[in-house]
Amino acid sequence: MYDHLISQTLIGIGIKQFKFDAGIVDESTYLSKCQEVVGVTTTGESILGTPSKNWATFKAKYDELETKFPMEELRMIRNNKLTETDWSQLDDVPVGIRSKYQSYRQALRDLPASADPKLDDTGYLDYSSITWPNEPYK
Repeated sequence: MYDHLISQTLIGIGIKQFKFDAGIVDESTYLSKCQEVVGVTTTGESILGTPSKNWATFKAKYDELETKFPMEELRMIRNNKLTETDWSQLDDVPVGIRSKYQSYRQALRDLPASADPKLDDTGYLDYSSITWPNEPYK
């Protein structure tokens, strides 16, 4: 399991304050490595307890997020590429350049419909799992 998805999962199931160690892979490790803040001492230190949500709830949310995450990452990167090329659509850009960038930008917009993005070993987008369109003039 990936740490960034574990954090999102805990927040998604309503556990807002928590501490966890790497290595959560099953119910046993979930219960031993994940702690929820259940209170605060008079000196301001967190009081930690077992998670208030069971493994089945956690795992279902984790699986949901893990399934969605590659496409969300693709869309975020695609949107950045679109933003980086907004300049190409300004009125003072020559028509030939603008036209080439219009095709490139449309290919970026179409990408989510045809791509099947995967995660790499670190749990982030595997760029090699996507055939990105080539930006003109690069």
